[in-house]
Amino acid sequence: MRIPRSEFDAQLEQGDLLAGPQEDEVSEIVAKKSSNWMTKMLQSALFARLTATNIQKIFWRMEQIAVESDEVAVKQGGFGEYYYVVERGYCKVSCQIRGEKEIHLADLGPGEAFCEAALIANDERNASLTMLSQGT
Repeated sequence: MRIPRSEFDAQLEQGDLLAGPQEDEVSEIVAKKSSNWMTKMLQSALFARLTATNIQKIFWRMEQIAVESDEVAVKQGGFGEYYYVVERGYCKVSCQIRGEKEIHLADLGPGEAFCEAALIANDERNASLTMLSQGT
C-alpha cells in the first residue's frame, strides 16, 4: 500500500496529520478494517505520534498495489513520492554502493514500512525493494 506524497504533504501543511481532535479511537479504526499488518503498523514509532483521526485519514488515502514475486517494487535512485507499507507478502531491501555487488539490508513483512527516508529528505531512494513473494 502507498500514500501519494502530494496527499501527505498537503495534510502536513494543513496540520491535519499532526494535531486536531480525535474523532475515533485507534481500536475503532482497527475494527473498521482490521488485519495483522494494520495492527503492527499502528504499533510503530511513526504512528505513535499521530492522533487517531489522522491515522484514519491516512488509511483512507492508501491505495493497494499488487506486486508479483521477484518484482522490483522500488528502485534505488528513484525519487521518493510514496510511503509504502507491506500489507501481504514479503520483500527484501538491498542497495548498491558505487556499482559494487548488491548488499542485502533487510527483509520486510506485513505491517512493515519503507521509503520514508526519501520522503523526509526529499531525495532519491537509497535502496531497492524486491518482492520475495506475491503481495500488496
